[in-house]
Amino acid sequence: YAPNVISVNGDQVNDRFYFTGPDDYRVRRLRIFDRWGALVFEIGQTVLNDPGVGWDGSLRGSPLNPGVFAFVAEITSGDGELIIFQGDITLVR
Repeated sequence: YAPNVISVNGDQVNDRFYFTGPDDYRVRRLRIFDRWGALVFEIGQTVLNDPGVGWDGSLRGSPLNPGVFAFVAEITSGDGELIIFQGDITLVR
């Protein structure tokens, strides 16, 4: 599961975009793009269920304006199956 809205406002509720799911699943690669297709976030080879590795709505440490962003995630299941997720995230502040 991944949220489709994050509210980066410092209340520690839904402040980061990250995937949740079974503990034996892994994020092989997660990429997030702005509406023009520019890469704003990328991470690879990490676990699910860890908000510390998720996207915080920034680009190189600077907060991005509210908007809609696209993501593509490659997730591997416990038995090694590759699952592709794609969708959008609405960033609000």
